[in-house]
Amino acid sequence: MRRLPPVAALLLVVLARPAAAAPGALDRSFSGNGIQTMFVGGATAQAVAVDAQDRILVAGYTIGTRTDVAIARLRPDGPLDGTFGRNGSLRIDLGASDRGMDVAATRDGKIVVVGERVTQQQTTWFVIRLRSDGTRDTSFGGDGIVVTDFGRRFEHATTVAIQSNGKILVGGSVTDGANESWAFARYLSGGALDASFGGDGRVTMSLSISGERVQDLVVRSKGILAAGYAESGFVPRFAIAKLRFDGRRFAAFGTNGVKIVDLGPGADLAFGLAVQTDGRPVLAGYASGGGRADWGVVRLHPGGGLDGGFGGNGVVTTAFTPAYELAASVVLQGDGRILVVGRARGPSGTDDLAVVRYRTDGGLNRSFSGDGKGLFNPFGEDDEATDVIVHDGRIIVVGLTMQNLVPRMVVLRIRTR
Repeated sequence: MRRLPPVAALLLVVLARPAAAAPGALDRSFSGNGIQTMFVGGATAQAVAVDAQDRILVAGYTIGTRTDVAIARLRPDGPLDGTFGRNGSLRIDLGASDRGMDVAATRDGKIVVVGERVTQQQTTWFVIRLRSDGTRDTSFGGDGIVVTDFGRRFEHATTVAIQSNGKILVGGSVTDGANESWAFARYLSGGALDASFGGDGRVTMSLSISGERVQDLVVRSKGILAAGYAESGFVPRFAIAKLRFDGRRFAAFGTNGVKIVDLGPGADLAFGLAVQTDGRPVLAGYASGGGRADWGVVRLHPGGGLDGGFGGNGVVTTAFTPAYELAASVVLQGDGRILVVGRARGPSGTDDLAVVRYRTDGGLNRSFSGDGKGLFNPFGEDDEATDVIVHDGRIIVVGLTMQNLVPRMVVLRIRTR
C-alpha cells in the first residue's frame, strides 16, 4: 500500500467525490462530512444493519495485537451512540482470534452477531445475541453465546438472517481441510437448534468436490435463498441455492435447487445477494482471468435461469482498471436500481472504496456520481467496502479505511438523489 502526502490525499478525496448534493455524493448531514470511523487501534467492518430506532449497527473485528469481535452503534446522524457498549462500541474476546462476520437486528431490539473463533487447531462457528445496551442476552444459550458443532474441524459462520417468526438462520461452510460444504443452522429464540430445520437444526450441502461457502442469505415468504460459491472443474463459480423452510431444496429451482454460473475463465466468487420484489435474485462478486479480476453481477429469473433482460445474457462485468477488483455486497433501491459496493483501483494507484449503481437492465446509471461509478478514498491510503444497505433514502456503506497505516472501521452515507 502507498501512503500519499496530506495535500495529495486531500486532492484525491475531492476528485473522487461527485458534486455536493448530487446522487453519489457524500451526505454531509451524516457526521458532518458523510464519514465516521471507529476503533482507532485498528479494525475492519464486515456488515451493517439498522435497528427499529434507525440506529446503525456495524460488526467486524479488531486488527492488531488481538483479533476480537468488534461492534459499534451509531446514531442516525452519525455519531457513536453512547448508550451502547462503552461510548458506542464494544469488543468481545472469545479467547482466540475472533471475527464478527455479519449482524442483524431483531424486532424487539436485540442484536445478533455471527462469526468464527479461530485457533491453530480448529475454527468454531458462533452466534452472539446482545441486549440493546450491548450486554450479553443471557436468555440466549445461557450466556448470550451459542457455539454450534457440525463435527468438522473448520466451521465458518458468515451470514445471518432473522425470519419473520423470529428464528435465526445462519449460513457458512464446514470442512475437515479438504472437501468443504455449504452449511446452515437455525435457532429458536432461546438459542436451541430448531429441529424442524434439517431434523436437528443443521443442514449441509455438498455442491462440489472441493471449496465452497455460503456468503449471503435472503429469507423470502416462500423460502430461503443462499448465495456464495462452489467449484466446477476445480474452479470456483457463482452459486445460489433455494431451500424450503424445513431445509430441503426446491427441486424446481435451477438443477435440484442449485444454480451454478460461470462468468469467465478464472475463479468467480459471489459475496452478495439481493432479491427483487418479483423474485429475481441478483448476485455480486468478482470474475477473474488473464491476471485481473472485474466486478461481476448476475441476475436470474425466479426459477434460476439467467435473465437475458439484464446485460443481454444475465451477466454484467464492470472494470475500473485492469487490476484485482471485487464487488462485496449488493442492495436494491426502492425504484429497482441496483447498488453494488466493493474495492476498485483508484486514480492514484490505491485500492479505493467503490460504489456502482446500475439501471434495471444492467447498464451503468450515469446520473450517479457522473458515470455510475463512485470512488472514495478518505485518507489517501487503501480502502474497501464490505457491505451496503439503503435506509431512509440514503446509502449506508461500511468497510475499512487506512489512516496513517492503521486500518479503521468506516461508515459512509451517500446520497441516492
